[in-house]
Amino acid sequence: MTATEDDRQYLFVIRHGDRWDYSYPSWKKRSTSRLGDSPLSPLGMRQASDVGRFLDSWLYERNFTEKDMTWMSSPFLRCIQTSNGAINALRSIEISSEFKILPEYS
Repeated sequence: MTATEDDRQYLFVIRHGDRWDYSYPSWKKRSTSRLGDSPLSPLGMRQASDVGRFLDSWLYERNFTEKDMTWMSSPFLRCIQTSNGAINALRSIEISSEFKILPEYS
């Protein structure tokens, strides 16, 4: 049996955007509570939005809806911020308040 477009599943692996501590190395010296868990830099925020716009176009062309998606993310702050920025850039998919970013701890 040949898989049709409707039978296929897709997995996107997206790396977090640019880290604050990469753009501003002095952050590591000042941060004590989040050492190793840097937020996104302004560039990282733009990168997250860019990924969301790309995904929006791809998903729209294939008639995907919110119900077709599961969004998982590392619990690191920069990863959650990347996920949030990408999801906020989705325009063709109606994302309700019930849509969740599921933390993946492995």
